[in-house]
Amino acid sequence: MRILIPFLSLLALSPAAYAQTSALVSIGSGGRLQYQPFANWGQSNADNVVPDFSAAGYVGGGVPLPVIPAVETVDPVTGDARAVIQAAIDRVSALPKDLNGFRGAILLKSGRYYVEGSLVLRADGVVLRGEGQNTPEHGGTEIIATAQVQHTLIRLVGSETATGSSSEVVLDSKLYPPQYTIAEYDVLSGVAEELEGDRTISFHVFTNANQYTHYGSREDAEFRRPVLELTTSSSVPGEDTVVAYWPVADAYVRGGVDSLHNFGADSSLPIKYSGEGAANTREGFLKFNLSSITDTLKAAKLKLYAKYDLTRPDVTVPVLTHFVSVVSDDSWDEMTITYANRPRPAATNAVKRIATTYVPSGATMFTLSDVTGLTVGDSIKIVRTPNDTWINTLDMAQYGWIAANYRTKYERVITAIDGSTITINVPVVQAMEDQFGGGEVYKETVHGRLVNCGVESMLLTSVYASDIDEQHGWNGISLTQTAHCWVQNVTARYFGYACVMLDWAFNTTVQNCAMLDPKSITTGGRKYSFYIDKGSFNLFQRCYARGGRHDYVTGSQVAGPNVFVDCAAVQTYSDIGPHHRYATGVLFDNIYGGETRVQNRKAMGTGHGWAGAQTMFWNCISNAGEFKVESPVGAMNWGIGGTGLVKTGAGFWEQYGTMVTPRSLYFQQLQDRLGTSAVENVTLLRQRQGPIWNQLVLWGGFGDLSAILSDVSEGGEVPETYALFQNYPNPFNPTTNFGFRIADFGFVKISVFDLLGREVAVLVDEEMTPGFYSMTWDGRGISSGMYLYRITARSASGTRFTDTKTMMLLK
Repeated sequence: MRILIPFLSLLALSPAAYAQTSALVSIGSGGRLQYQPFANWGQSNADNVVPDFSAAGYVGGGVPLPVIPAVETVDPVTGDARAVIQAAIDRVSALPKDLNGFRGAILLKSGRYYVEGSLVLRADGVVLRGEGQNTPEHGGTEIIATAQVQHTLIRLVGSETATGSSSEVVLDSKLYPPQYTIAEYDVLSGVAEELEGDRTISFHVFTNANQYTHYGSREDAEFRRPVLELTTSSSVPGEDTVVAYWPVADAYVRGGVDSLHNFGADSSLPIKYSGEGAANTREGFLKFNLSSITDTLKAAKLKLYAKYDLTRPDVTVPVLTHFVSVVSDDSWDEMTITYANRPRPAATNAVKRIATTYVPSGATMFTLSDVTGLTVGDSIKIVRTPNDTWINTLDMAQYGWIAANYRTKYERVITAIDGSTITINVPVVQAMEDQFGGGEVYKETVHGRLVNCGVESMLLTSVYASDIDEQHGWNGISLTQTAHCWVQNVTARYFGYACVMLDWAFNTTVQNCAMLDPKSITTGGRKYSFYIDKGSFNLFQRCYARGGRHDYVTGSQVAGPNVFVDCAAVQTYSDIGPHHRYATGVLFDNIYGGETRVQNRKAMGTGHGWAGAQTMFWNCISNAGEFKVESPVGAMNWGIGGTGLVKTGAGFWEQYGTMVTPRSLYFQQLQDRLGTSAVENVTLLRQRQGPIWNQLVLWGGFGDLSAILSDVSEGGEVPETYALFQNYPNPFNPTTNFGFRIADFGFVKISVFDLLGREVAVLVDEEMTPGFYSMTWDGRGISSGMYLYRITARSASGTRFTDTKTMMLLK
């Protein structure tokens, strides 16, 4: 007999262990979630609601990953296989895309491939696939990273550019200085934003006055060249580093009859305005490469050398203001730029200030100062623009925080416009309010992100010299400037940093993946098993980590929503959660691991400060160290359901020590938005029945996890008459009670395992008659922690069934 439960019941209803609900998010009429408004920490206006995180994942969530036919097959080769595999990738990359945007898959047959360096996917619609997430001895495909330097084994890389972005926002303005002196423009906010982007910055220098002036260019033989002077924090406390950068390109352009002429070789940058397109109008452009900057930015000055004397008797305008702004298009070239093709966005795409005084988290509607040029369907950036009041209220200036460095951008789409009010497709995940600087909106269309690419079904292994060796494979897979890509059924072992790292990646799904036994020094900047450095709408599910530090983690100012759901970590050396500098809108849903925190990290890591805001821990279990939830003023972090060894922090706590309904917030939100079929598209049978931490631990990263979770025993679903019944109490000290039922004469074994898969106790090991049995187990002989207990029953007909439950021992 099989248990067949309507799918809606599995999410909207729950067994006794999930009888509790949250006051903020609960199941309402019709089986849908209802949200209770609340005030953010330190505030009294109850306008916020828990945001909808369900847009995370491939194509916005609820869409199954595609199965792409193989068009190239590669067999194992002797020696370095990098050139052979890369050539196959390149051949598929050159194929035309089909109607769905795919070119095809490269199938690496079962075997062992030694790769010296990186494999790179740069074309849309290409999939790199092996034949199994295991060693070749067990039918899998193993790629071994042999280069003895820090590197990423498989890289998915786009070439992102943006068009139609905001009209120029002036960074600074200055009076033109006396001849042979320097004008210093404060460009910190612009440089800070570009450090979070492609790390190339283009400045536009212009004026609104009809007066000729000029600065030195990089071709100036007298070394009166422009310079970008950056001050960064030093590794030595109290000492800063000042570095000068020369432009990689600069030029001026001129209107009228010269609008198609290039002046890139000139030794000066003349500036003048005599009307739009006029013959005497001149504008300057400068480009700098910022890729070498690694430390925290504290100041940025653009220094331009004045070559023209405004004090001459024939000059009648001695007071002249120049402006410096940033343009988003860095594709211009010094020797081809002209007035006609200069990178200057249209005025219709100008920045629109948010006019709503307080935009709460969870909001999908707000009013703008102006909607000119905006239409339904436009892609926009919503920019939270914090001020010094926000920095000071959070007391972050002492850790080097500067308001201009915290302009966080959220990508959304306009779905409706009513007067000056717009509606967006995905809710705001962080409140924007006038007292803290408010926000702005501008239209932007992104080009060049790598789309519809995937890595599947393989084992990645790095060579290493010792457990603390740091010159070897660092990341298994990285995704940079990508959208709607995926990694599934991939295990990485012995890499120093991550199995999967996302760097400006959007709508990624990473599932059924494992990071095992990283090799490096166990300290900062290492062992981040599954890491979002930058990006939005990313989903990690059914992942497993062993031996990591920050196993499920986000970096600085990561803009949500992003989701980790149904994941486990063992042998952890640090915490799970947002790591530093105000990531927003992250959901940790049914995550089992060690220390779990969202907190003010203060001076840690050269000024991490508040690690995150609008961070939700939902039904999570922390089995080591502390489970900590703190909230910054003007935001909220939540610990709802779940449990841990040590509870700390004055954040929002609710139903601690129990599991709440719904079991998964992400999947219930996805069901509410797109229906039950969307959840079925992206989940597996056992996952829909309850937590899967025990299955992840026993799986351990080798073999087909989908098969385990789709067919939980050799006979199919666990029959009710062979099932374990949840132990009570749980957590327990020192004893716990549980029950089980068998339906036929046969052999029964019940064992207890630790999280390393070691059998620590055998409770039953004998032939038994049909019936219901109850037992008490005394755990005084073992240490505190999480344990699994498993029943294995073989009926007289020979059919074998297994079932596994989780227990926590607290002493």
